[in-house]
Amino acid sequence: MSDFRMEGTYPIVPTPLTADEEVDEEGLRRVINYEIDGGVDGLWMLGTRGEGPNLGPSMHQRILEVTMDEVNGRVPVVTGCGVPGTKQTIENVRLAESCGADVVHITEPYYYKLDGKPYGDRELVAHYEAVAEAAQVPVVIYFHDTKWPTLVAGQCPEPIKKLAAHPNIVGVKVSSGDQRILQSMVWDTEEITDNFSVMITFGHMAFAGLLVGCHGTTAPESAFAPKLFVEMYIAIREGDLTKALELQKKSLPLANALRGYDAPSGKVALAAIGLCEEYMSMPMQPMPEPARQNLIDLMKSGEYR
Repeated sequence: MSDFRMEGTYPIVPTPLTADEEVDEEGLRRVINYEIDGGVDGLWMLGTRGEGPNLGPSMHQRILEVTMDEVNGRVPVVTGCGVPGTKQTIENVRLAESCGADVVHITEPYYYKLDGKPYGDRELVAHYEAVAEAAQVPVVIYFHDTKWPTLVAGQCPEPIKKLAAHPNIVGVKVSSGDQRILQSMVWDTEEITDNFSVMITFGHMAFAGLLVGCHGTTAPESAFAPKLFVEMYIAIREGDLTKALELQKKSLPLANALRGYDAPSGKVALAAIGLCEEYMSMPMQPMPEPARQNLIDLMKSGEYR
């Protein structure tokens, strides 16, 4: 069993790119230091907002090489490896391991469907277990409530309970707006193991998630306001709920400004504070106006630094 314990603030880090979609290495180093200087507990690389699915293996390798060099052991590094096929996912895990990543993150096997619906429990469990068995580093799985066809409102899915017992699966990244599912996932897996972290993804639900026992956040907003989310996590752990709630309220304008624009909004936010340019991978297009300017104004206001 892995002794790695995922707790605290793990921002999903955007990947700075050049105009020709190469890695902006200096920009990436600036972003990494911005996050670490903000007090984060780890970095989440090559997720959806890091454009991982759009970037090929050679790009993944260089991004991880630069990341591991710049981080230099200061915080753990989690990296996304998920693709629809299990064999290719394992190959991506091998690449991440060769670069020194501390933890790998695996998504549900997307794209293919059964009878017009997402893969069923059999396929999901088989995929996650096969990757966890092959991986030499700890694995964090993904739970997006639209990808689990047998989901019962308000209940922790039985496959999650089974996967929580796997010695090399150390946590789950939860994207669900159903607070009942979130809290049942925390409470039910705690009865199975003491080494399975439930990480809340939605920044606007961070306070509520941490309050019911989530072990940390992977909020997109935390990449742009790391100190705020770090302070919220610490306040809840120390029992200062008044402070934590005020920080949650403070985060909502940022959450609203980012919502619905995915990776392009992350580039706008980082460019606004001088960390990188707005370039992104195709077929993504620039964030539209006036939402783009609203986000720039918000980031330049100094509220989140």
